[in-house]
Formats: sequence, C-alpha cells, structure tokens
Amino acid sequence: MKLKPTLIWVFLLGFLVFLSFNKHSKSPLFSYQSVIHADKAGYYIYLPAFFIAGMNVEKLPNSIDKKTGQGFQIDFEQKIVKTKYTTGVAIMELPFFLVAHGASYALGKETSGFTAFYYGVINIASVSYLIIGLLLLYHSLQTMFSKKITIYSLAFILLGSNLYYYAVDETGMSHVYSFALFSALFYLLVFHEKYVGRSIKYGVMIGFVMGMIVLVRPTNILFVFILGLTYFRQLKEIGFIRNWRFLCSATIIGVFVFIPQLLYWKWAYGNYFSYSYGNESFSNWDSPKILETLFAPNNGLFTHSLVMIFVIIGLGIMLYKNQFLSKTIFILFVLVTYLTASWWVYTFGCGFGARTFVEYFAILVIPLGVLITKIDSSRLKYFLYPLFLLLIIVNVNMSYHYDECWFGNGNWDWETYCANFF
Repeated sequence: MKLKPTLIWVFLLGFLVFLSFNKHSKSPLFSYQSVIHADKAGYYIYLPAFFIAGMNVEKLPNSIDKKTGQGFQIDFEQKIVKTKYTTGVAIMELPFFLVAHGASYALGKETSGFTAFYYGVINIASVSYLIIGLLLLYHSLQTMFSKKITIYSLAFILLGSNLYYYAVDETGMSHVYSFALFSALFYLLVFHEKYVGRSIKYGVMIGFVMGMIVLVRPTNILFVFILGLTYFRQLKEIGFIRNWRFLCSATIIGVFVFIPQLLYWKWAYGNYFSYSYGNESFSNWDSPKILETLFAPNNGLFTHSLVMIFVIIGLGIMLYKNQFLSKTIFILFVLVTYLTASWWVYTFGCGFGARTFVEYFAILVIPLGVLITKIDSSRLKYFLYPLFLLLIIVNVNMSYHYDECWFGNGNWDWETYCANFF
C-alpha cells in the first residue's frame, strides 16, 4: 500500500517539528540557545510590541530587551522600541503567534508574548515554512528533472547543507522564511511561466512575494533582481501594451507590502526611510574575506554545507553546456559570496556556516540536480551515493553538536572544527 503524497508531507512536517522541539527541550527561555534571543528577538519583537503592548513600551515585560540578548532596545525616554530588523519575519510568524496568544488566553496562561507557548510556535512556524519551500521546489524541479532526481536533490540539499540547521535549530532567524519565499517566487516563474506578463492575478502574487522577500531580508533584493531579469525576458516578446497591467499590479502590491515597515521607521526613527543598522555596513568591500567566507572552520560555507562540493561541480557542468539558469546561478553565487565577505564581520555573528547562503539553496539545488542526473545514469552512483549519505550523516551530526556559536581559537582553528566534524 502506497502512502499518498499529502500524508508523506504531513508526516515529514510532524517529524521535523518533533526534532525541533526535542532540540530546544533543554534550552532555557532566556538563554543564547533559545528560540527568541539576540537577532531572533529583534525579528520577533514587533508582534508582542504591537499586538500585546499596543506599542506602549511600559506594558512590555521588565528588562525584556536584556533578557533576550539585546536584539532590540527599549527607549523609555522616547517610549519606543528600536529594532534594526525589518518586519518581514514577524509578518510571517504572525499566524502562529496569534494561535499561541489565543491559546494562552483561553487556558488562563500568561499572555506576555515571552512564555513557552510563544517560543514553541516559532519552531512550528520555521518547520512549516521549510515544508512549504520544499513542496514548491518539488513541483518546480519536476519541470527539469524526474521525480526520483527531484527527491534526491531536495533530500541532499536539506540534510547536506546548513538549511537543516536553520530550519530545525535556529528557528527564529530569517533564513528559512526567505527560503520559502525564494521557492515561491521560483515556483511562480517556472511552474506558471506562461502566465508571467499576461495575468493580473499572477502579477499580484509575484509582486507580493517579491515584496516579502525584500521585507524579510533587504539584501534579498539581489535574488529578486537577478532572477526577475532572467524570467521577465518574455515581457519584451509579448509587448508592453499587453503586460503593463501585470507590471503595474506587481509594482503596486510590492510597494504596498512595505507600508508597515515605513510606518515603523517613521515612528521609531523619525523618517519613512531609515538605515537602522548604524555603523554596520559592507566596510570590507575593498578587502573581502573570500577564503574565510567559503572555507574557514569558523562559519565557512563549504566546511558547514558539505553538499556544496557537488553543487559547484553541477554548476560547472551547467556552465560548460550553457544550460538555462547556469549564468544566473553563477552570478548569484559570486555576488552573494562577495557581499558576505564584504560585511564588516564575514561570520555574521554566531551561526552554523555562512548563513547568508541558506535561502539561495532554493536555486542552488538545480546544479545539484544536474549532477545527480549524470551520476544516476552511470556506475559512479554505486560509489557517490554512499558518499552523499556519509556527508549527510556528518553534516547533521555536526549541526547537532554545534553550540550556537564558534568557540574556537581564531577563524582558522581546524583542531576545534575537526573535533566537531568527527
């Protein structure tokens, strides 16, 4: 008896939720290992501040900014909450937050926004968006590969990269939410390519997804711009007169998505447009830490996403054959690498691997699929598939033994890395 695909996805959702709760079961609420701490608290604070405190800082729990790792600041003189992070993650967490708030109220529990109920639903939110992203990619990739290759590719990219870590462990970070949105945009452009430029409905959906992608993480505009240029080539083919409604609807919705952010910036910083990151910038633009970003034991991409070795080989095959999307993926990889290496701290603080690449696995899975297609039709599969499995086991094992932050002696401390690797 074969299980229906829906049941398989539901089972996967439940299993990953269980793993996430198990991972956080021994983490105190107000610790650096908790679901809402530091950056994660900075993304989340919009929800309790608006829906519980009504933007009245005096109604927030005492010293909650300090308890949650200073991911945001409370200015009692001006009576405002300041967070440098945009509202995108909070908007995506909102349905889950409302469930936790309603359940807490109904059961007579504390409704401060910072109890185990609220922390728990963030785990469910993260895994849910991971499943949504994988499901959309599952349909999109089948326009390029067989079902078997699609399943292998998704399994390898999930378990062989730091996508798993940021979906199951660091559930309050922005990356898995971006991954779901990247997958959604890819799905709309690939699976429904014939409607792009012709349907107002798809203009609205694409505009909304693009707006949310940038709202979750502003640097994601790179993905929107590069992928948009690649797929909107047909707009020129069908003529401006036929697609102006599509373009207008996409633009209007994309701008509309930003209204909550503009209102917040005006309230907190006095301007509708504000750079809230202060002195943090791409200050290493003239001396980017390329090698560290890619290979350092401290948060390097290849050292914490072992499947990237095969992604690069697959991308090389695509470039050699000049396949569709090969140049797009190559340009995105180069630009993301440069921007990551140019940030004032290339590690982006505590994390497991170069976390700025997590969302891009929604498109880096394609060259992996190209390589797996080659492997599957040759005898190499009897050697390489076991190797893939070994790398997956090592990668997942590393993520479970990683303690949220790098405590090695410098960025190139291979001894500490190998201890975690084995």
